[in-house]
Amino acid sequence: MNNLLHIAALFVAGLTFGSAIILPLFPLKVTGKSFQRFYYGFITFLFGLFLLSLYRLNLLTPHYYVYGALSLWITILSFRNVQSKMETVLHWVFAVIAVNILLTVSLGKSSPHTSLSLIIEQRFLFISLAIFLSFSIMNMIFGHWYLVNRDLPIKHLIKTSKNLIYVTYARAATVGVATYWAFHSMDTSTFNRLTMDFMGGHAIFYWGRILAGLGLPILVAHLSYESAKIKSNQSATGILYAGNVFVIMGELFALYLFGITGIMF
Repeated sequence: MNNLLHIAALFVAGLTFGSAIILPLFPLKVTGKSFQRFYYGFITFLFGLFLLSLYRLNLLTPHYYVYGALSLWITILSFRNVQSKMETVLHWVFAVIAVNILLTVSLGKSSPHTSLSLIIEQRFLFISLAIFLSFSIMNMIFGHWYLVNRDLPIKHLIKTSKNLIYVTYARAATVGVATYWAFHSMDTSTFNRLTMDFMGGHAIFYWGRILAGLGLPILVAHLSYESAKIKSNQSATGILYAGNVFVIMGELFALYLFGITGIMF
């Protein structure tokens, strides 16, 4: 039960702070105040769910209150209408610091024997998960906003759909890096059990993560971009809705594999 709660906590954490990281990609002057209000409310709601999951995991011990308060403060600093390139850079710095604090809370204290490279690896892979998951979902919601507010310029949906292609390929690249690390850090039998054993091992989750959780989202990203280019925002949004089912499934599989291997595929 605790393992499932831990996966849920990390999933909500990724969506919360990933959404904070990508905030400059949905500027107020383009999206309008109603979308921004929804955006902030959505992240605040997710942050509340994250704290609730930590409480259920008995991780909200006194010294973690400091981490939680600091990460919340940094996240609030990130909730700004960034205008300049410098503000955008500062926003991303704040958000990445918040993710690091968040991982300290949700993953628990590192063992004294945990290497620095492993700590960096966990955070790098988690940030890639957070950005991919949140951008896929927020781009879908932004596409839906065009059905609510038809005055929004279609060119920004085209831009965000193109960015989704880049983000999806970047996520696929980080999964490749994670697999490389797994290959070199695990013994042969353990790695084969992860990638080749479909009956008694975890290969069904690994390949489900690769094929359904990355292959199909790559196809969806290209299709939504082509639909946006011909100004068919309804089609683009519908495609994104379908694609996000596989995005969510793939990232849940990644977190499940993380619970088993310590590597966030």
